[in-house]
Amino acid sequence: MNCSIFEYITNYRLVESEKLLITTNESITDIAYKCGFASASYFIEKFKLQTGMSPFIYRKKKQSKTQKYIQISEINQNICIIA
Repeated sequence: MNCSIFEYITNYRLVESEKLLITTNESITDIAYKCGFASASYFIEKFKLQTGMSPFIYRKKKQSKTQKYIQISEINQNICIIA
């Protein structure tokens, strides 16, 4: 695995937190605790190291992309119904 068990667990927690940031509206603090981080500040620090951005910015960017995808899907559905 080329990493310690501690690094592996931290990485797993960060991956799970990414999913929660995109799919829920829970607070960053709640997500940090749900994913096993002892504090929100430590979570934010590790998240920034992993992704290059804060959890807040990550959520905004990903939710924006998801919203655009949903809008395009709705347009495509309407076109299919009209045709």
